[in-house]
Amino acid sequence: MAVEIGDQAPDFELPDQHGTPVKLSSFRGAKNVVLVFYPLAFSPVCSGELCALREDFPEVTRDDVELLTVSVDSLFAHRAWAEQENFQFSLLADFWPHGAVAKQYGVFDDARGLATRGTFVIDKQGVVRWSVINPIPQARDIADYQKALSELALSAWWAADRRLLAPRPSEVRELISRSAALRLPGLGAGIRWGGAAGSAAVTPSCDSGRG
Repeated sequence: MAVEIGDQAPDFELPDQHGTPVKLSSFRGAKNVVLVFYPLAFSPVCSGELCALREDFPEVTRDDVELLTVSVDSLFAHRAWAEQENFQFSLLADFWPHGAVAKQYGVFDDARGLATRGTFVIDKQGVVRWSVINPIPQARDIADYQKALSELALSAWWAADRRLLAPRPSEVRELISRSAALRLPGLGAGIRWGGAAGSAAVTPSCDSGRG
C-alpha cells in the first residue's frame, strides 16, 4: 500500500552515486524534499524524466528544496549514468535489501523487481503533502512537482503570516508581561480580555496629557 498524503514519510538511508549515505530525516526542519522513484537507469523513459529534471526543474537549486531520485540500480550504475548525463542531484541506490525503500513507500513492482514511477513531495516536518504514481510506461509531468512546491510554500507563508496577524492570547499576555517588567509605556493599558476562549481584544490607548 502506497504512502498516503498526510502520512509521516518513512525514513531511510541510501548511498548516492558517490557512495555518500543520504538520510531523509537529515533534511527535517530545513528543506522540502521531492522524492522521485523510477524503474531503471539508462532506460528511455527514465532518461527522459531525469534529463527533464536537469533542464526544467530550477527548484533544485533553491536552499529549501532537495531532490532525491531512487531506483534499484547499484551506485556504480548511477555513477556512470550521472557522469554521462551530468546529473548534479542525488541518485540513490535502493539496491540491497533489494527495493526495500520502494516497498516502504508502496511503489515496488514485485513481478518485475523494480520501482514504479512514484513521486512524493515531503514538507520540512517530514509529512507527505503531495504524491503521484504512474504506470511504468508513463512519464510524469514536472509541472505537477512545481505546482505542489508552490502550494507548499504558499501554505507555509500563510501560516506564518496568520500567526503574526493573529497571535494567540497567551502570546499577547506574554508580551504585556514583558513590557510591564521593562516598564515600557503604552502597553497593557488598552488591553481587555473577554470571551469564553479567553481571546484578547485590543483597544486604542491614548495619553490625554500629550498633544
